[in-house]
Amino acid sequence: MRKILEKLLVESDFKEVSKDVFNLGTIDSFIISEYSELEIEGFFESEKTKGILEKYNENAIFNPSLKKNTSVLAYVKVQNLNDSLVRLKNTIFNIEEDEYYFRKFIFLYTDEMVASINLAHNIKSQLNIIVDSGDIDKLRENYFYDLVYYFALQLFIKLPWLSLDIEKRTFELLEGPLGRKVSEKGLDEFDLALDRIDDELMEELIEKNRSNELVNEDFQNLIKLFGSEQ
Repeated sequence: MRKILEKLLVESDFKEVSKDVFNLGTIDSFIISEYSELEIEGFFESEKTKGILEKYNENAIFNPSLKKNTSVLAYVKVQNLNDSLVRLKNTIFNIEEDEYYFRKFIFLYTDEMVASINLAHNIKSQLNIIVDSGDIDKLRENYFYDLVYYFALQLFIKLPWLSLDIEKRTFELLEGPLGRKVSEKGLDEFDLALDRIDDELMEELIEKNRSNELVNEDFQNLIKLFGSEQ
């Protein structure tokens, strides 16, 4: 799994500036770390998390602009994805909702998922092919009908700088917050959120994207739209 993440980061122009720490210039920073299920359950007290915090602080000293633009992906190998997700659901939610220091993403995977990716070829292209050939309607009924499809889809959701055949990186950042809400609340609620989005606001965001003027406030507005009450 680590090799997949490393290659994905490099394909997206990130550079490893120190062990486990990848920077996209002064724009974005990503820290990856492997956890066991037990370590995830004790995430906030874990020695690994303390080590990540040290790396975050060191990176921010040399790149102050990354202090508010750092994400951590904790990847966890499991034997049975369904069982582990059910058992760790609340733990994962609490970790990813924690607002202190940096954004946090928890990614569970199995050997079958990792084996579906060929490291000799472009990983982003492989993920696009997997997602394009998947059946979103079946996923609505059963998240685990196709573990490889679920694996690829989750990577796009958990890694906000990835996108499906979208060239502009600004639009990738726009997708990220919505993707996290899909992960948290489910696809049905995501559909309802799309119905609530004001057409004028969407036109404004599209125009800002074209002129590279999207700012954090725009992303927060989308998140609020998703989380608003009907």
